[in-house]
Amino acid sequence: VSGGIHSEITLSAMSILCSLSMQVTRHAFDPKLISGGLVPPQIETIGEGVMVGFEVLSTLYSGGEMSFPLSKIQIASAHIIISSITAMLVGLKPVIYLHEDDAARNTSYSIRNDIIEALTTSTVVGKVIAFLASSPISLNLIKSKSSVKE
Repeated sequence: VSGGIHSEITLSAMSILCSLSMQVTRHAFDPKLISGGLVPPQIETIGEGVMVGFEVLSTLYSGGEMSFPLSKIQIASAHIIISSITAMLVGLKPVIYLHEDDAARNTSYSIRNDIIEALTTSTVVGKVIAFLASSPISLNLIKSKSSVKE
């Protein structure tokens, strides 16, 4: 996605991806999609989008330092990307265990493993997610510390 985490285009694309990720289970069990053989390609496309989300998140880390997302667009983009990753992992589980189509199960399993691998092996992604997860606590500590001084 051009423009990285700073772009409204990125936010829009990641919002669509999040919506698709949240519906992956429902669409995977849609009889029309199953009969057309469209489930594996759809899951693969959404999975590729999630992987792009990792790349966008990693733009917050450069030169050995984290940059806090300052604009509403950056914060919303980071949130929607993490929501997409979570939704995809949750949505793939029933497909892996319950889908009648071997190709759909195998594709889901592969995408799930790719996501887990990206989460566990990318130091940059790990640092970004840890930073974003702890940021609300850090900001509240700073606010309460500054209010005590006043």
